[in-house]
Amino acid sequence: MSLIVQIKTIVLSLLYGVFIFYFLLINKKILYNKNLFVKIMGTISIVFLITLLYFLLLKNINSGYFHIYEILLIILSYSLIALKHKK
Repeated sequence: MSLIVQIKTIVLSLLYGVFIFYFLLINKKILYNKNLFVKIMGTISIVFLITLLYFLLLKNINSGYFHIYEILLIILSYSLIALKHKK
């Protein structure tokens, strides 16, 4: 993988961690719904969309190759935005 593709993948993973944080805030609002069907379908839909969108973006950037550092960067950016949001 070329350096440009790796940098694009790193930036995508960092930004996607932030995206996931805000999507999970939406999911939290759905989970407080009283209707059990809405809770289950909302959570399944959000998780499916988050996963599908990441792999589609990854396919466009680097032909869908997946590396462990991408997960670590997503977790890092999610954790940093969660800490910032908590304050």
